Amino acid sequence: MARLTQGRPGHTSAANLLAPLVSPLVALCLVCGSANLLADDVAEQALASMQGTWEIISFSSGQDDVPAATLRNWRRTVKGGHVVWKDGDQTMVELDIKLDATRTPRTLDSTVATGDGRGDTMLAIYELKGDELRVCFRPPGEARPKEFFAAPGAGQLLYTARRLSR
Repeated sequence: MARLTQGRPGHTSAANLLAPLVSPLVALCLVCGSANLLADDVAEQALASMQGTWEIISFSSGQDDVPAATLRNWRRTVKGGHVVWKDGDQTMVELDIKLDATRTPRTLDSTVATGDGRGDTMLAIYELKGDELRVCFRPPGEARPKEFFAAPGAGQLLYTARRLSR
């Protein structure tokens, strides 16, 4: 076995023994670090794409659709990771959101931030095309939807929103 010495002729140094391992280890660290940075970048971009004030153009439980006259006053405003739903001047609910744009379909977790339901989380899927957003979700405690639909008995809610401003 080679002795670990440094700089003596005929002997293997620790640096020489470790050199073949360093490049793969550095590469692995860079890949793992880059993957985390990439995931963080994707999450930041997804959240940035949600910012602004949105009008709700349809909202259905599968049993009932919210009438257009009611929806006319509904707004969904996203600032950072916080969402406020309003009916005119009255706040309906405030949520903290977490997005995962790396999954297909993309996922949205909305946790109630205020009021009686504080801490309850609704699991959703979403699709964003330009300034049009489609979200399908289930009530707190239920599994995340797998498809975009709201049909009688499905227990899913589906809404479509259009961005008014960023």
